[in-house]
Amino acid sequence: MKKQQGWIHMPVPLAILVAVLMALSCACFDMSSLVTRTSFWLGFALCLLAASICVAAVISFRRAKTTVDPRFPEQSNQLVVAGVFNYSRNPMYVGFVIALFAWVLILGNPWTLLWVVAYWLFMDRYQIRHEEQALEKKFGESYQEYCQRVRRWV
Repeated sequence: MKKQQGWIHMPVPLAILVAVLMALSCACFDMSSLVTRTSFWLGFALCLLAASICVAAVISFRRAKTTVDPRFPEQSNQLVVAGVFNYSRNPMYVGFVIALFAWVLILGNPWTLLWVVAYWLFMDRYQIRHEEQALEKKFGESYQEYCQRVRRWV
């Protein structure tokens, strides 16, 4: 399987780019009047939730002593199925999407939700499917059983 390289296959920089594009798009569609104290604090709380999910996923990878690098899933030496991976096969991506949704609430601009959907679709199509193919090739039946038990997202 061909190795993925470059920033386009690095979910964190891509999420940051999407967040910047979301902020820039607010200049085109100013809806700053929609920002309320409630939306801001709800967004902040969702950011904390997203960070907690991502940290829990990284801890699970570290405990399993396997790679966190999404560009090279074939370098995984163990299938991680514990912790937050009991609820989602991709908790880090779930965390990124929640963080971007939180940013929608903080910006107070519903149009920026389109960027979140674009990120989600891109990750699902171009990142996750590549990872799933590599993991199925490496772990075979145990990965297939895991996929039957745990959803891709939530």
